[in-house]
Amino acid sequence: MSESAASPTAAQTERRSYIIEILTAILLGLATVGAAYAAYQATLYDGNSLDKYSEGISKAAEASGKQLEAQGGFTLDTITWMEWQSRIIANGPNDVVAQSIYDDFMEERLKLALEWSEKESKGKTYVHPMDSPDYAVELFSPAITVQESSAAAMAEARKANDTGDQFTFVTVLYTIVLFFAGIATVFKRDPVKLSLLVMGLALFVLSTLKLLQLPAAG
Repeated sequence: MSESAASPTAAQTERRSYIIEILTAILLGLATVGAAYAAYQATLYDGNSLDKYSEGISKAAEASGKQLEAQGGFTLDTITWMEWQSRIIANGPNDVVAQSIYDDFMEERLKLALEWSEKESKGKTYVHPMDSPDYAVELFSPAITVQESSAAAMAEARKANDTGDQFTFVTVLYTIVLFFAGIATVFKRDPVKLSLLVMGLALFVLSTLKLLQLPAAG
């Protein structure tokens, strides 16, 4: 009687242990896949971040060059305008040299600025041509455009780096899941195994939800 009662208990225990082992193996497999995928995405995002940082630095250097070019253009325009203005003041608007400076040496942007200055100065205090908004935009907009591209690339680099860090964090979470599932196989008692398996499963669900919220690297 006692032996027949013991038999089902032993069978149930063995069956329960078998199910726990199967669930542990499944959890180990899924956590391994999740960790591998998260680590792969983290690597991709790190690469994207480095590419964008490199692009941002390159654009910053280009912007510096264009800024120097614009400053040089401004200086040249100022010298040209001063020479033209001095000739006009000294000899009148029909001065041959002043006309030559206007025709042959003056940039179109400065000519337009002079026209703007003449219109703005009618009946009012003299307005310097270099104060023309269009002149400033034409002269410095290339440098500003490249600076904005540099800033945008840097922002994308930081965003990619942050996303890569989140994927790395998910990888760590999956690694902890692997720890719980792996250590569960060491213990002999099913209640201990089951407790560790439940903790690992809960963390696996949390890790997977976190992973699904992150965008895959393009």
